[in-house]
Amino acid sequence: MDSLIKKLFEIATGKKAKIFWAVFLAIIVILLVLYPYIDANFLVFSRINKRIDILERVTQLDLDKINKNSALQKEYNSVIGEISTIREKSVGTITTRQDTNNDKTIKFISGGSLFWLVSLIVLFSKNKKDNISFLKKIFNNVMSAILCVFIGCFCALIGKNIPTIINVWLNAVGFPLIQIAIIGLIVYGTSKNNKE
Repeated sequence: MDSLIKKLFEIATGKKAKIFWAVFLAIIVILLVLYPYIDANFLVFSRINKRIDILERVTQLDLDKINKNSALQKEYNSVIGEISTIREKSVGTITTRQDTNNDKTIKFISGGSLFWLVSLIVLFSKNKKDNISFLKKIFNNVMSAILCVFIGCFCALIGKNIPTIINVWLNAVGFPLIQIAIIGLIVYGTSKNNKE
């Protein structure tokens, strides 16, 4: 076990750290996209069984005894209140809120905005190679911009399907930041490997 931890630590901090962290962030995004499906097919049944067990235990209590004793009644009300607050704050309720069309639009735009911005930059960038004809430079820029638009649309669809975590603006800021981190780690890692 110690050797596994040491090996993971070496990978996370060694020469391949950038690739490791890029893969790690990509896995987090994939898990966020898949969480509603995992929750709906596996986790929901466990939560329902726990709620049924609690309901059975509560219904077995003698309410006459509880109502006669003010200390027991106070404790009973406290337990019931705590059960309802736990249910409201559980991880399962984070994704039960249905996104409005406005939320989906915000998540879609934020998911693709980074690559759409890059496509505009690529479209109007100057090609530094002098031996290429003017039409070929324009063609290269247009094709690169179209590729960035398609990648942006793909990322926008992923961003739209990630469940809203607490607030839609957390998704709107968080997903592009994760994209920047993954791209930065990949570019930095590959450029460093090319120099060596």
